[in-house]
Amino acid sequence: VELLTRPTGILDPSVLVRPTFGQMDDLLSELYGRIRAGHRALVVALTRVSAEKLSNFLNNRGVRAIWMHCDVKPIQRLRILAALRRGVFDVV
Repeated sequence: VELLTRPTGILDPSVLVRPTFGQMDDLLSELYGRIRAGHRALVVALTRVSAEKLSNFLNNRGVRAIWMHCDVKPIQRLRILAALRRGVFDVV
């Protein structure tokens, strides 16, 4: 992974490449740590279906998650993000 310095002087975030084996347990571990610290998280999925399934998976494990994709109307997207900021959700 190459580190780039943008013209603004802002560095790209560090990237950690992890194996796919055990990825859901790894994700849950990371999310639980952030939730305990009072933080919230954005998780990116490759497809709409995987985003919806991941949201259900997280909700079934006590993580307050909601999905968002291009079919969600702009006003609803704003409401979802505002709810994330207020702490209604832990993960989008």
